[in-house]
Amino acid sequence: MNPQCEDGYTKIANEILDALCRFRIPGEQRQCLDFILRKTYGYHKKEDSISNSQFCEGTGLLKGNVTRALAGLIEKKIVIKSDNGKYPTYCFNKNYSEWNLLSKKQPVIKSDNSNKPKHCNNLENEKELSKKQPVIKSDNKKFCKNEQNEQNEQVNDGLLSKVMDTKDINVLKKVFKKDTEVASVKPKQPAKQKKKSLLSMDEEDFFKVLEENPLYSGIDIRKLNEKLKVWCAGRGLKPTRQRLINWLNREDKQLSSGNKRLSSDWEA
Repeated sequence: MNPQCEDGYTKIANEILDALCRFRIPGEQRQCLDFILRKTYGYHKKEDSISNSQFCEGTGLLKGNVTRALAGLIEKKIVIKSDNGKYPTYCFNKNYSEWNLLSKKQPVIKSDNSNKPKHCNNLENEKELSKKQPVIKSDNKKFCKNEQNEQNEQVNDGLLSKVMDTKDINVLKKVFKKDTEVASVKPKQPAKQKKKSLLSMDEEDFFKVLEENPLYSGIDIRKLNEKLKVWCAGRGLKPTRQRLINWLNREDKQLSSGNKRLSSDWEA
């Protein structure tokens, strides 16, 4: 590709190009504007009838995007549209003073207080402080109680001074303080002893508790325990305390019902 002016060019005034450089135009709108300049100034015409299909073919945009871009150019008064024939006619508005655009990268200044006098800033700070003053919640119950107690002590001292000497009054105060201190101290409660369960006791204590139980009276618990060990050894089981208790309960049922049954025939 080697474009040359001999193959054709579009004659545009430098003042118009300078104006286009100073103002920001969105991409799709600029594509449609360049196509209008090509179809008008490129053929030495001021206006031309251009269809949407020509815009789509020349810019590569979709029909909806072309319609939206042309509406933006017309709203900004960069392009003037007139419907006189089959297709609308578009004309570039070279009077750039009528364009409704913002200059490129125009800074937006929110506020500038650098030139204000100092007393104005102080007044503004005072207003902000007065608006946003936090409400401090204070608890004056303790202070009020102490103050009331002091007043009561002063009244009591005044009444006692009429009857007693100051030395006797001081002695009474000391005795009263000791009594209040003793009354305020709560006696310590003895710690509760935790009861051991049957399964966590020592072996001797375990047998004593079972033998003292009236439900198992008449049963030789230690002998029954030896039978349990033999029974478990023959079946590959452990002679646990829970099994012994189960045997005792079954033994008690058999005694109460009057039916005798060998303990070796039971299942743990």
